[in-house]
Amino acid sequence: MPGTPDPVLGSTALTVAVAVSFAAVTVGAVVWSRNRSTRTAAGVTGVVAAGFVAVWLVVRVVAWVPPWEYLSPPSAAATAALVGFVAIAACVVVPAATLRRGLVAPLAPLAGATGLLAFALLRVGGESDPLVIYAVVVSPVVLGVEILIVVAEAVVRRLWRAVNAE
Repeated sequence: MPGTPDPVLGSTALTVAVAVSFAAVTVGAVVWSRNRSTRTAAGVTGVVAAGFVAVWLVVRVVAWVPPWEYLSPPSAAATAALVGFVAIAACVVVPAATLRRGLVAPLAPLAGATGLLAFALLRVGGESDPLVIYAVVVSPVVLGVEILIVVAEAVVRRLWRAVNAE
C-alpha cells in the first residue's frame, strides 16, 4: 500500500523483536544508572538518546533516502535530529531521576515508548518521519504519563507508609 513503511530487517516479527530488545536495553541502562553518580545517569540518558538518533540516521542512509534529501531544506534534518535527541532524552530523564528516589512506575511508559520508537525507526518508506512524529506528538504524551505515574506512585507510597505506621 502506498505510504506504508516497510521493515528494514525483512519481516515485521524480526522488527518487533529488535524493538523490544531496544526497549529492554534502554530500561536496563536506566536501572543500571540508578545507584551511580548524577553524571553517569546524565551520560546514560545522552547515550540512549544519541543511540536512537543514530539508528534513525543510519537506517535511512543505508536502507532508504538520507534525511537531508527528503527533509527540505537540508538543515531540517539537523533540526529533526536535535529535536528528536531532546525529546528522547526528556522521556528517559524522568524515570532515571525518579528511580533514584525509589519510584519505579515510570519505567513502564519508557519501555513502551522506546519500543514503539525503535519499531518505527526500523521501518522505511512511509509518508512521514518517525523521529519527528515522536518528538512532536508521542514524547509530550509520554512525559505527561510519566509525570502522572510518578505523582500517583508517590501518593500511594506515602499513604501506604501512613497506614502501616500506625
